[in-house]
Amino acid sequence: MKATFKTAMQLHSFPYDHQKLTIKLMSDWPLDVVEFVKDMSIKDSIRIDTFTGHHEWTLHKHVLAHAVEEDRAKTGSHRQYPIYHISTHVQRQSMYYLWNIALVIFLILGLSFTSFSVEASAPADRLSVTVTLLLTAVAFKFVVSSNLPTISYLTLLDKYVLWSLVFQCLMVVQNAVAVVFYKHDMSDIFDYICMGGLGGFVLIGNAAFIIAGIVKNSSAKDKLDKLTRQYLDLCDDINQRWQTRQQRKRDRDIAKENQSQMPASEKPSQPNPSPTPATKKNQVAPTSDENGIEMKKMADPAIFTSETETSADMHMA
Repeated sequence: MKATFKTAMQLHSFPYDHQKLTIKLMSDWPLDVVEFVKDMSIKDSIRIDTFTGHHEWTLHKHVLAHAVEEDRAKTGSHRQYPIYHISTHVQRQSMYYLWNIALVIFLILGLSFTSFSVEASAPADRLSVTVTLLLTAVAFKFVVSSNLPTISYLTLLDKYVLWSLVFQCLMVVQNAVAVVFYKHDMSDIFDYICMGGLGGFVLIGNAAFIIAGIVKNSSAKDKLDKLTRQYLDLCDDINQRWQTRQQRKRDRDIAKENQSQMPASEKPSQPNPSPTPATKKNQVAPTSDENGIEMKKMADPAIFTSETETSADMHMA
């Protein structure tokens, strides 16, 4: 069976994000009629070698399956329905976005400092360099947006690109204000101060982006490794149960084989069970027959039917 499933992605940590892929199976019968229970004799698994998105995602081998109860408020009914979840996780390979977007943005930021090599007396030349790099950064912002679905919040990479645009705007303001200091013979001092301040701004922003990526990667790795360990422990438990059942089956087969090979004289004789009077079988209480039969019927319908038929046979005899 082939099927295509869709899920809503959480992209706050893009491109360091990981996604939980869940298949939900729901019964039309309410929970008081049908209940989903995991079969502990079968090991859940997923084929990683046939995963077609391996160039962009890393598919983890753990599979989590469990039954849940749907909230009555969600169903809009007074009944609850059983749901079975089958989940796995994929983690995005972030190197493509780091090399092709983040690194290019960093180089654009570095090239912005070349505007300080132009004399403050020529603000048009300075602004031409800075504005060109600003437009380049804006173009990269559209590239990033085209690789993401339409969402109403900012991803980590969006924040980095917007931060670079803020830096470019500060560079434009610096180039324009430098003309005023040039008229007072203070343009060199102003350039040095701005170069140091903006350089620190760039270093802090890039360091924050790198640290955030390391922290998010480490957190995701710890979470997914924990789930993988739980899955492997469950698989070991299932394998142990299977081996125990197989050993018991082999023991029974050996016992039957040994018994079949024994001489007839050595086989243990089976004693014939003495018949039990039907009137004393499964006697409930020393009450009248009518009350006794009624009590047995309430306790066990099968017993009541058996004894009623026996009494009828005796009466006919």
